[in-house]
Amino acid sequence: MRRAAAFSPAHITGFFEIHDSSPSPLEAGSRGAGVSLEAGVTTFVEASPSARPSVRVWCNGRRVDFEVTRLTVERLMRLAGAPFEVTVHHLFSVPIGSGLGSSGAGALSAALAVNEALGLGLSREEAAREAHVAEVALRTGLGDVAAQLVGGLEVRLKPGGPGVGLVRKIPVKGLAVVCAPLGVYETRAMITTPGLRERINKVGGWALQRFLLN
Repeated sequence: MRRAAAFSPAHITGFFEIHDSSPSPLEAGSRGAGVSLEAGVTTFVEASPSARPSVRVWCNGRRVDFEVTRLTVERLMRLAGAPFEVTVHHLFSVPIGSGLGSSGAGALSAALAVNEALGLGLSREEAAREAHVAEVALRTGLGDVAAQLVGGLEVRLKPGGPGVGLVRKIPVKGLAVVCAPLGVYETRAMITTPGLRERINKVGGWALQRFLLN
């Protein structure tokens, strides 16, 4: 059995613009700014050769159907050239579905761990692209993975996955983030609801312009 582990920070988006019209998930994403946290997701992966590929996902000790993690792992398994039985154990230190980029953190940490466990030899950026594509395809996120890969306070200047979009890290010291989850609201609903999309883009574009001036 092959084992590996990886960590991804949680991420809070301050504001963003939706850029999802490209037919290529790698070129789709968002522009905006946010901050990655010290808290996040640690993921442990176990992989064994198998007659047919399979993926099982656990979150904090409970078996779940975490779509974005499963799709990320399936995409990476296709690169292995042989079927594997893969078990993913996520340990979340942040709430799920509360605007902390938990799906992106789960997908990114799984991608990094699976890359190591299966010996795929991908760079961190290449592995992260598979997580970004899964997020965009399932509408669970647009820019979290690219931001989480960079870490810290960041501004996303060009939409797209790692290595395609443009993310600039902003050096800061002693930055503390205080937040309180107020409930669950799915990203998929947020970025596909007519009217809300337009408001997000209007305010996000204005905020990004002001942010870049300072």
